[in-house]
Amino acid sequence: MTAGATQAQEKTGWKIVEAHVPDLYSFNSIVYITICSLAPLALAHLFNLIGWWAPLVSTAAWNVLAFYLMSRMPRGAEKIRGHYRAKYGDRAYQRFFYRYVVPVFGPCTIGFLMILAVGKSSFLPALYPYDHVLYQALSPWWVFVPIGIVLLVFSVLSMRKSINGGFDRDTELFLYIIYPEKSFPIQGGMYRYVRHAHYAEGVWMGIALAFLAQNWMGFIMAFTMLLEWYAIARVEDRELIRRYGAPFETYARSKPMFVPRLKDLGGFVKLVLAGS
Repeated sequence: MTAGATQAQEKTGWKIVEAHVPDLYSFNSIVYITICSLAPLALAHLFNLIGWWAPLVSTAAWNVLAFYLMSRMPRGAEKIRGHYRAKYGDRAYQRFFYRYVVPVFGPCTIGFLMILAVGKSSFLPALYPYDHVLYQALSPWWVFVPIGIVLLVFSVLSMRKSINGGFDRDTELFLYIIYPEKSFPIQGGMYRYVRHAHYAEGVWMGIALAFLAQNWMGFIMAFTMLLEWYAIARVEDRELIRRYGAPFETYARSKPMFVPRLKDLGGFVKLVLAGS
């Protein structure tokens, strides 16, 4: 093994992603990532102008697409890994990143943006000014908005590296699909309380945005996102059990998905707020 390969293997997080995708900051790469990220938002907005029901239908459709794109990676991990490593060698993850990971960006983030887009309150201008009952502002704002802000801040605080148990950008960007030997079971930090802490952050953020949107449409959209994250988490549970065997299966049975048990709630909240 060369010194360069040894150095790359020792990298973690964003640095190891950069090492395996050397053209990440090239012009073509930035254009491709931008198009994959913004095109779904533009398409959704055009569709949402059709009628009051359109935002709900489009958001649900994008959530289904996000589930498909996310779940096909762990479901087909062994086949994808064998094919890409055999065909592309050292460039295996780079090819996989552009063909599998980047197309996920738009569908996985559009749900959050759509929740805010349908908001109709004193604090959010109505992007879609439909008069349907689902768009009517829920009162009082001084209950909904503070709750939304608290949940949003909590979800952001929960993303800190000091409490994520070792979950980093390399895991988030599915490097382990191509190089499982560079991964490890994450069970520290917040993972002592919930087994899918990263997805839980998305669930909490979606609920927070629904409170800020302050209408029933926002809450319905947040619920569809919850279904998406739940379905993805179930698929990943099965993949992790295949990868790590009985120890992870025992761990999965002992921890809830997104919300800690009532007896652990105090310790969990303290961990997130204190950051250690």
